[in-house]
Amino acid sequence: MTVCTRIMQRPVPRAGSAPRYSLFLALCLAAAACSGGEEDASPSFAGGVTQREPTRVRTVPVGMREMVRTLSTTTNVESEKEISIFPRASGVVTEVRVEEGDVVEAGQVLAVLDQREAQVMLDEARIGLREAQQNVPLLGLAREEALERLERAKLTHEQARRDVERNERAGLISQQDLDRLKLTADQAARDEGALRISLDRAIEDEKMAQTAIDKADLVLRRQTLALDALEVRAPFSGVIASRTMKVGDTAGNSIAAFVLTDIDSLRAIFFRPQRELPMFRAAHGGAANGDSPSGVPIEIRAEAEALPGRDFRGEIALVSPTIDSASGSFRVTVALPQPPDAPPSERLLPGMLVRLSIVTERHADALVVPKRALRREAETSFMFLVEDGVAQRVQVREGFTNDSNVEIFPVVPGSVAAGDAVIVVGNRDLEQDSLVLAEGWEEEPGEASRLAAELSQGENAAADEPAAETDDESGSDAAASTEGADAGSTDDELGSDG
Repeated sequence: MTVCTRIMQRPVPRAGSAPRYSLFLALCLAAAACSGGEEDASPSFAGGVTQREPTRVRTVPVGMREMVRTLSTTTNVESEKEISIFPRASGVVTEVRVEEGDVVEAGQVLAVLDQREAQVMLDEARIGLREAQQNVPLLGLAREEALERLERAKLTHEQARRDVERNERAGLISQQDLDRLKLTADQAARDEGALRISLDRAIEDEKMAQTAIDKADLVLRRQTLALDALEVRAPFSGVIASRTMKVGDTAGNSIAAFVLTDIDSLRAIFFRPQRELPMFRAAHGGAANGDSPSGVPIEIRAEAEALPGRDFRGEIALVSPTIDSASGSFRVTVALPQPPDAPPSERLLPGMLVRLSIVTERHADALVVPKRALRREAETSFMFLVEDGVAQRVQVREGFTNDSNVEIFPVVPGSVAAGDAVIVVGNRDLEQDSLVLAEGWEEEPGEASRLAAELSQGENAAADEPAAETDDESGSDAAASTEGADAGSTDDELGSDG
């Protein structure tokens, strides 16, 4: 049969060679008759149709686990309290007491400017206050003296008034003497009035002395503040982030001397589309009241590239109530407390770039398959399950995803259950009811690259297979070629999705 096949494959003889061609045909028919109708053992010609072998595939069981909806964004860490410290006065820097990285307490002196002139003015103010205070006792004595003189004038006036009244009633003295007594009484009254004015003046002088004291005290406090302004102090506890002031510089309030930051009170700010405002606002309000919207709080975790392997929990601190008209987004502020047990080398620092993972929703018992198990046609997603060695196509809807898995919802309820074998490798060319030979699969690092390499080698082997030689005396080369083609087809099906 092989000989006949090869003879039939020879070129058609040219004109004039018909007898030779008839001879070859006769030999072919004779060989077929000699075979006695033996059954061809090759499966390639059974019934005239090639029977395809089952496709080798790899499967994993459909899993059930929690899946979450996660939003991801990047931003920079900043301190809730980070300020630039400017000197409050101008002067020559005489002392710098801290360096970058130093931990300082609230009110601690960081640097000192030249204080000599301010100290002199402060001493002068102290002397002025002391003088004002010394005048008060003297004016108090003057008030007492004026009061004493007034009391004597009152007695003299009272005595003169009584003498006039007694002599008027008795009529024992002449009118001239009586007039003289009246004149003396009037003079005593005028003296009493003058001394009363003197007393009032002494009282006012004493009040003015107290005002002078207050004024001198005010001058003293102003000079004290002027002297204090020549000392640059930390307004709160924190860490010196930068220092620009040096001894000998002429400092002023136009250039920052230090940058002070609080590395324990950190936050991150990011922006989200306005459609998510109700969700974040409800989560923030629910967290403040001890509950959360829909029973699921928004969970926030931060990962810093500078601190691999460490993640930090975040909490929503503020949600802006307004929308930026230019970007259509709103601002969310997340507090990032430092872990209490973290060493200094594993703590967040202001300025670090972090990736925020924001979990907004959870599905506790979700059906999950690897992403590579899903196939898509237009808007339709489907996958293949293995049942009794046959591939069954199942249409699904996609839910939450992560780096390697996707949540699925079968379009036909009950068509997928946890533990069903889903095809992850070899599903590219499958159809409904395709025969498959399933093997278990567990992805390892580099698995996808290895499968792709196997596929490439299989294709190259089939392409580089040497053509069968047309030898009239042997059919071994043709059989080898057929086997090689079948083996190459199997490799291609196994590694199609690798």
